[in-house]
Amino acid sequence: MENFRKMVEENIVSNAKCYRHCDEAISFRELAEQEDRLVGAYVCSGNYVSRVVYFSPKMDLDLEWFKKTLAANIPGAMIRNKEIRVATRHPWENAVKAEEFAKQNNSPLTPFITRQVYWTPPKAASGEDAQGPFVCSNCKKFFMQSVREGLKTCPDCRQRGF
Repeated sequence: MENFRKMVEENIVSNAKCYRHCDEAISFRELAEQEDRLVGAYVCSGNYVSRVVYFSPKMDLDLEWFKKTLAANIPGAMIRNKEIRVATRHPWENAVKAEEFAKQNNSPLTPFITRQVYWTPPKAASGEDAQGPFVCSNCKKFFMQSVREGLKTCPDCRQRGF
């Protein structure tokens, strides 16, 4: 999994932008990692979670596990099937020179075909106050709040004075 994780971090999640909340660069924050699964959130400088992605080198993905992982990590988020998309990424799409990477890392080439499942928070309907997932800058937990608020700490940390 270490080689797979390294490939994901170096070639897939680098140089991405928020696009949902702002146009700022994002960072990748890991939510869960298991043998053949890596789940992380794309988070902008405003701490907004623009999407959560489940990466795997396996072709059969456990979408129920992904939904449970989302629900456990982002309390209050409505996770609907229509917001979840599955994609297959090939080495050339991710700018990975697969043979070179495999040789340097003593790894087979098969993990370079990557399956991804995206969850993108829904946009608010016209006239509604858009609620979105954020990461607390203090405790690092995920929480829901109005996109307009722009607060970087969760309600619990705000209550404690952070």
